[in-house]
Amino acid sequence: MHMDENLELRIARMEAVNECSNLMSKYQLYHTATDSEGVLNMYALKTPGVRMEHNGNVFDGPDSIRGSLMALAADEEDMVGRIYKHDLVNPVVVAADDGKTVVGTWNSIGLETGVDENGDYASYWHWVAYKVDFIQEDGVSADYTVANA
Repeated sequence: MHMDENLELRIARMEAVNECSNLMSKYQLYHTATDSEGVLNMYALKTPGVRMEHNGNVFDGPDSIRGSLMALAADEEDMVGRIYKHDLVNPVVVAADDGKTVVGTWNSIGLETGVDENGDYASYWHWVAYKVDFIQEDGVSADYTVANA
């Protein structure tokens, strides 16, 4: 490999790591704002094998992911007394040698408020570990999406 090609690939990989780290931050912003449509648009819905795992449930394929997120949006229409705040910490983000895929893990220390089964307001700690696979969909440079989360 020519020295310039090696340098270009190294830069592309560093940019991919940075972009995917920013994408996860956008995910948390959308989640905090209860913007399920924003979260949905982050997924690689054209990529075979796309999936989402959430609260112990697995959603395979674009229709399943869309259905899950839209059901969550319907549940969150009345946000009175609710808040979701999940900060991302301890990132480990690595780009593949070719820079076309990236894997990342984050811990999330969060807090939530809501209404419990008795109709009373309650607050919760919400600790989450994210493992996310990112991919360039349609071969678009610098346009990573979530393939699996």
